[in-house]
Amino acid sequence: MSRWPAERPRVAAAAAAVATAALTLWPGAPAPGAQEPADPPSTGLTLPVADLSLTVATLDDSVATTESSRRVQVTIAADALFEVDRAALVPGAQRRLGDVARRIGAARPQEVSIEAHTDAAGSEAANQRLSERRAESVARALEGLLGAAAPTLDAVGIGERRPVAPDRPPNGAGDPRGRARNRRVSIGFSR
Repeated sequence: MSRWPAERPRVAAAAAAVATAALTLWPGAPAPGAQEPADPPSTGLTLPVADLSLTVATLDDSVATTESSRRVQVTIAADALFEVDRAALVPGAQRRLGDVARRIGAARPQEVSIEAHTDAAGSEAANQRLSERRAESVARALEGLLGAAAPTLDAVGIGERRPVAPDRPPNGAGDPRGRARNRRVSIGFSR
């Protein structure tokens, strides 16, 4: 059985909304059903332009890359770069940072921002220090990978101040997945 008869009022309402929007965007436009002028006016129309972005993540969510026409932001899970409560890079981190270094080299930005984040476990002061040491660790590694062509690297420790997920759900119990998402390093640069 066709759903068309049941959908007909919604289709008519949508068509009316489109006609109203056309009149709003195009002052002086002909009424719905009227003859359209040969040369529609093009003055007085200003539309905002949005910079679209695309985010792609690895299957294990250890790396997420967000790209727009102006900027690239690579976010790597801290657990893929560091051991717990440590700032020294684990052996596999060089490969991940090598991928980022190749993208930086291709883009040739003047500056690269490196932000290290922690979860809220432990004291705020300890998390701040840890994030600062981790940001510096990543900056040193990228500088070594990029060599003389390295742009200015701005390494900042954010600590636990900008979580992307709750460390503790409303019931007060710890949330290991939320804490893991908050432990991250974001590397951003312009195209």
